[in-house]
Amino acid sequence: MRYAAIACFVFIPLIWSSEKVKGLRLRAELFQEICHMLTTVKMRLQFDNPTTGELISSLCREERLKRLGFLTACFDSLKGKGDSFHKMWEQAVRTDEMIKKYFPSADVNALVSFGNTLGTTDTACQLEFCEKCIGQFEEKRAAAISEKTRLGKMYITLGMAAAFTLLILLI
Repeated sequence: MRYAAIACFVFIPLIWSSEKVKGLRLRAELFQEICHMLTTVKMRLQFDNPTTGELISSLCREERLKRLGFLTACFDSLKGKGDSFHKMWEQAVRTDEMIKKYFPSADVNALVSFGNTLGTTDTACQLEFCEKCIGQFEEKRAAAISEKTRLGKMYITLGMAAAFTLLILLI
């Protein structure tokens, strides 16, 4: 019985560190998917110039963007309600669980800002804004990957050190 309790206490820091590393990895992957989404939007605007509804519909069908739940939520809202695309986009982004969990408010605001400009200006201005957003989110993606590499090692080391310390103290 005593050893079972010791094992539970020892595994807590290991589980905590693995969850932190998982969060860092998911954040980097979400930034990668957002960069892909922005690039796709830019290409579609450049060659097809679709409506915002058609654009969101095509993004929802992309397999690589399945974790961006706000796209599906926005598309579903567009089908059902009479609100504007921009309100639906903002609501979908701000209520997306993955975005809320792994992105700070500045990143959420940048994503909302992107959606608020879609369909509001001429194509040239939208393409320019897409390019700006791609650069901005590429920087954030690179920072997230760097953070994942740097902090991931630290969290694992801390988790193992805490587990060994608890093991020594409890035995």
